[in-house]
Amino acid sequence: MKTSTIVLATCLIPSIALAGARVSAEKKVTRHRGSVSWGGSVAIDNNHATAWMVPGESQNRGEWIEFQVPKGDITGFSIWSGWAESENTYLDYARPKTVKVDALCCDGDDQMTTVFSSEIVLEDANRLQEI
Repeated sequence: MKTSTIVLATCLIPSIALAGARVSAEKKVTRHRGSVSWGGSVAIDNNHATAWMVPGESQNRGEWIEFQVPKGDITGFSIWSGWAESENTYLDYARPKTVKVDALCCDGDDQMTTVFSSEIVLEDANRLQEI
């Protein structure tokens, strides 16, 4: 089955869980109240107690997350731009202000090409934002 790929510069929480996510870098995976809380896969687990985080030495610029969705028409997505476990975790950790979204799709020979690209300014709000 062919898939489309979306690359985001921040954590994405879609309404349905996807198979996994590739990230540019991630904070060392640790345990947090019994669940993994920093790896790339938790960026799409729809659990506010977890969050994808980059290593502390990261400049927080140019980091990316990539995931695959079934090929089809994508009309938008939702993003929570911070660690939403609590108001304190949201305010205490860095949050993206602007993200670049690239949607890639395969041509008949599975060569990936960019079919959409946009830079999006996020609200600094502890809530799901629909794009």
